[in-house]
Amino acid sequence: MLGTQERLVKQLITDSYRTEWSETRLEPTGVLAAPPPVVSLQDSWSKGLSDRPELMQAKLDVERLASS
Repeated sequence: MLGTQERLVKQLITDSYRTEWSETRLEPTGVLAAPPPVVSLQDSWSKGLSDRPELMQAKLDVERLASS
């Protein structure tokens, strides 16, 4: 897994991977820490319900019919 990730990083750095970078070892200088996301269940449900395209379309249809 680490070897695969190392190759991917090398390929992002240069186009001449095989000639210049194939034998170069990349060593991490520190630990990458990702803080856990803060999730609000209520906000998640609200956003999920308000951002659904079919619900937005249904709301527009009802408003259109009400104004006719």
